[in-house]
Amino acid sequence: MLTSSRAFARQGFTGKTLPYVPELDDLYKFGVRLRQGSLIMITGRSGSGKSLLAMRLALWMNLKTLYFSADTSREDASARVAAMITGDTQDEVARARDRGEGTEKYEQALEKSPITFSFRNPITWQSVEQYMAAYVELYDAYPELFVFDNLKDIEGAESEYAPQMEAMQYLTELARTTGSTVIVLHHATDKGWDAKSSPSRPPSRDQVKNGMSEQPELTLSVGSDSESGRFNIAVIKNRSGRQDPSAQHPITLKADLARVQFSKWTGPDRVIEAPSKSSLAPLGH
Repeated sequence: MLTSSRAFARQGFTGKTLPYVPELDDLYKFGVRLRQGSLIMITGRSGSGKSLLAMRLALWMNLKTLYFSADTSREDASARVAAMITGDTQDEVARARDRGEGTEKYEQALEKSPITFSFRNPITWQSVEQYMAAYVELYDAYPELFVFDNLKDIEGAESEYAPQMEAMQYLTELARTTGSTVIVLHHATDKGWDAKSSPSRPPSRDQVKNGMSEQPELTLSVGSDSESGRFNIAVIKNRSGRQDPSAQHPITLKADLARVQFSKWTGPDRVIEAPSKSSLAPLGH
């Protein structure tokens, strides 16, 4: 048991702000604080770019990462990371690999990657503990970041509320015990969504399947449109700052999804107007 002052003094390596990313400046201004030892959810519809953002965050911050990729094959995942580092397209990386020519460039790039992958499907808690033990044996430290891609691929948590909530509680405890940041990816419903008129609109909090957005300290909702280059991030749950549960006021990034590159939006004004403070949910609601 700790008093409030002792809990604050003993926060140690947890609670500290993760490395600053210039591309996310608008997100920080909104009130988002990415912290060590926290549980973060990235939610979105299929193909919205959840995995791309999780990988990009790991590389932007250069965090030593253990990535459980049950939803993406080793070929696709490695091609994405190589594209992120080199700036080549994912197709260029894949073609070089298929030909067996010109792969040295990508092999050298991937050696610089801080991401270690597990591709076991489904994700089991036994495998998580085994990989974590092997990681600690190799690096004498816990990963700085765990990524679970995604919630429905955790054994037993395919669709029902109760096992998914149990999985979320496990992930919360994992973050608190290790001091590592934990990112979990999760799907949102397609109901009520018009892909033609609003391809880049992130889902609102009530569209997250089984209401799983409530457990994390921070839930980011994403939507993307490859034609316009818009990649929208809505802060639908934020325990330590402003939030936008209706996802009406997203932060927009410029995205080159073929190269998995993100930058500040410098194009025309957003389709969705910038938020006024009165339209957003207050702190901690």
